[in-house]
Amino acid sequence: MKQSSTIAESPRHTPAEECPNRLEISGLQLLGNDGAPLLDIGRWQMPAGVHWVHGASGAGKTRLLRLLADLPAANHNSNTAHCSRAQPTQSSVGRPAIDWHSPPALPRPLSPKDVFFAEPEQPIWDPMTIAQVHDQLLVPTAESAGYLSVASHARMQADLLAGFGLNPHQHKAMSMLSTGTRRKVFLMAALLAPHPLVLLDEPSAALDQRSIRALYYALVVRNRIARHQVTLVATALEPHQHGQIGRGHWHLG
Repeated sequence: MKQSSTIAESPRHTPAEECPNRLEISGLQLLGNDGAPLLDIGRWQMPAGVHWVHGASGAGKTRLLRLLADLPAANHNSNTAHCSRAQPTQSSVGRPAIDWHSPPALPRPLSPKDVFFAEPEQPIWDPMTIAQVHDQLLVPTAESAGYLSVASHARMQADLLAGFGLNPHQHKAMSMLSTGTRRKVFLMAALLAPHPLVLLDEPSAALDQRSIRALYYALVVRNRIARHQVTLVATALEPHQHGQIGRGHWHLG
């Protein structure tokens, strides 16, 4: 599969030596039950910052995110071979196909607490308000501590509540919200998430222009201040369609 990486902004980012965390995917190949490749990635190295995974519908973007989140494929009836991070296909040189590199620059497996990937449709969220959902999702780990200061977090939170038009809905339970509004609640959580690896699947889909501006601004901030977080954004858009935000662009299909 085609793969490429381009640095999308001028070198104003934190120097590489100060960004020790890195996600590496190498020699990853997943096959369907009929032997057809579902994912085939040679080598992707993603330092801290925002990275985009581009591909048309069916290229495997969501499958890759769910694999990184250690979740089964979304469509259990499709022609897929179940695979999880605990047992991915090995790379051609025998190493794990998915590695998380962190100080002291040694690979280690990702654990579920390191990864943010929320599923808004789950009924467990139905009785909760926005604040309660975020209290459940945004639990910092030792490695994620210090992503945003208290003041910066509060400012970003206020900006996203306004930008996504969520202020009138703060007192409502998730079950009272439309599908689109509910999705914004979880998108907001992802953009505030302190986790080392944050996964976003088609975040701009069905958003109004005001919400898209809020989304892109938050991604610019994440990319600029990221020291330990890798944010992976799956999208069918081409790089020029989202303003070239981010450190890298990777392609499936």
